Amino acid sequence: MALSAISFDFGGTLAFETEEDYEVYHRILTNLGFNFSLSSLESAFKKARTIWNAKRQRGEIWNEERMLKLVKDMLNFIGVKNEELATKIVNLWPENVSFKAYEDVSKTLDELIKSKYKLIIISNVSSERNLRTYLIKCGLQKYFSYLVASGTVGIEKPNKEIFLLASKMLGVEPHRILHVGDDYETDYIGAKMQDLRLCC
Repeated sequence: MALSAISFDFGGTLAFETEEDYEVYHRILTNLGFNFSLSSLESAFKKARTIWNAKRQRGEIWNEERMLKLVKDMLNFIGVKNEELATKIVNLWPENVSFKAYEDVSKTLDELIKSKYKLIIISNVSSERNLRTYLIKCGLQKYFSYLVASGTVGIEKPNKEIFLLASKMLGVEPHRILHVGDDYETDYIGAKMQDLRLCC
């Protein structure tokens, strides 16, 4: 049966971050009047990320609450215990992080829209709110009426249920959706379990 929809991963597929996460956190803190060295913040961030990776192995999902915990851990490692500051950093993150679309993305999406395909993003991202901000930053918001953000729906790729949710949202049977992603585990395996066609 012919394809009628295409789902995309976001980060690493449509766009990429232009800085490391710890560089963004460093800039936010500097703008708030804190004077930490970049190297000390890098070290603190990596330690906090190690804690998160252990939590993820136990099934926790990346969302804004988990992001807040990571920022609290990072601040603790540089000797700052300030929940209000951690919350402020999380709130400032979307406007400070920088995404850039890959060169061929807009042209490709234009062609797909002309060909009447329904387009959706399925992303392991902290929230739909943040994902919309990222799309605006890289100029891709006009292409997507449908978004599935794992942190908002509470399901992450490769769980096949997130692909089924996208299928229901589109009103398109899974085998009529092509999924495009950059990660074998999260994109290929998950989509394959839900019988989506694949392009990784």
